[in-house]
Amino acid sequence: MKVVICGAGNVGLSIVEYLANEYDITLIDTSAEVLSGAIEKFDVQTIQGSATDPNILKRADLHKANIFVSVTDTDDTNIVACQLADSLFGVKTKIARLRDSADLEMPLMTPYKKRYLPIDIVINPEKETVQEILRHLHAPFAFTNFPLFNGQLHVFGIKITESSPFLNCPIKHLDKDLGPLNAMIIKIVRHKTTFIPQGHELLNIGDHAYFLVPADAIEAFSEVAGFQEDRTQRILILGNNRMGLALASEIERLYPAISCIFIRYQDTQNLDFVSQLNNTIVIQGDPLDHYILEEAGIQFTDNIIAITTDDNVNILASLLGKRYGAKRATTLVSRKSYVSLMNSLGIENPLNLSSLTLSLILRRIRRNYVHALYKLGDGIFDTIMEIHLQENTSASHMTLSQINTPREIWVFAVLRDQSILFPSPDFLLAAGDVLILLTDQNHFKKVQSLFEPKEA
Repeated sequence: MKVVICGAGNVGLSIVEYLANEYDITLIDTSAEVLSGAIEKFDVQTIQGSATDPNILKRADLHKANIFVSVTDTDDTNIVACQLADSLFGVKTKIARLRDSADLEMPLMTPYKKRYLPIDIVINPEKETVQEILRHLHAPFAFTNFPLFNGQLHVFGIKITESSPFLNCPIKHLDKDLGPLNAMIIKIVRHKTTFIPQGHELLNIGDHAYFLVPADAIEAFSEVAGFQEDRTQRILILGNNRMGLALASEIERLYPAISCIFIRYQDTQNLDFVSQLNNTIVIQGDPLDHYILEEAGIQFTDNIIAITTDDNVNILASLLGKRYGAKRATTLVSRKSYVSLMNSLGIENPLNLSSLTLSLILRRIRRNYVHALYKLGDGIFDTIMEIHLQENTSASHMTLSQINTPREIWVFAVLRDQSILFPSPDFLLAAGDVLILLTDQNHFKKVQSLFEPKEA
């Protein structure tokens, strides 16, 4: 399969990193320096030039491409590139990252989009970030909350603390406690080392433990995990863009009991926050000014959410907020390298736009069999997948032991006829099963060979 990618920024290079071992990749960018670095790291063809230049697209053999992905820095470029990919080269699947897609989602735009905007999949990272934050509010005890199987299952990441009832608990005892909930522990990260928990293992202070929990057992799980009193009542949002406005609006709609205060910081988009928000208190000021934070009631805040367009402001404001009394901090950063730094600084919920965008795009590229894909950090078992097993695959009608997956591909749950099963090696797979597995990018090609439907 041939994939052409326009834009060699953080997202574009991350896509290349994940797909280079599986697909024939061509990368287009205007920067010769960036492309030179990509050639050194990956086995890909690179072309320097504009994504909106038909001659550049022709040099990339775009007419042979199965998938076209445009993730340049500007929405206009991504839109035009997809138009060219469709009208001149007939590419079947076109994916574009659009940061400002609100106007395109208006009902009156539907006829126009079908005729003039041939984009099959629109990725809006800001919209996904809002949804990610809302998931955190739904389960504030978790630093990670990913839905699977249309929201019927969730993966929660929990940090083990001194007060955790799971502390020093053997995994075999934990399995007994979670069994009635149809929940299980699936992964532990300890001092940057990842491993699959075994029966004799004990959970230690500082461990990041990941759990699979059915949606109807979330409340019971929070009680077992010692979080029954952990409810969000007061939120402080720091923002200066449409994403902040969208988040505040959604909180008003979904969580009317939550008291929300918005610090509007250097709004460059001239948004009318006051008229579009009903119950949110809006304060104009610098979130790094402790007087502004005190005016906003930082000492009574359950969660400070810093989502301005400035990484440094978000990090510093979160640290100040925690220092002045905020219980938790949710912090947006554009640089992936900052995420691990924030964990060491005590910021519970770091968000990275590139990682969220990457997960969405990888899921769409494999959409014929991968219905969900999420990044859980880096290294071994850093990716969780939801795979819908079809009849014409190598793995259908075989047991897990027969398909001989390497240990870096762990199928830990199967959904069959609305029931959650935890399979043994002799479990016989069948078409229609939904597999939940952990793996890493080095084994994506093996996952593809086992579970991707064969072409007729």
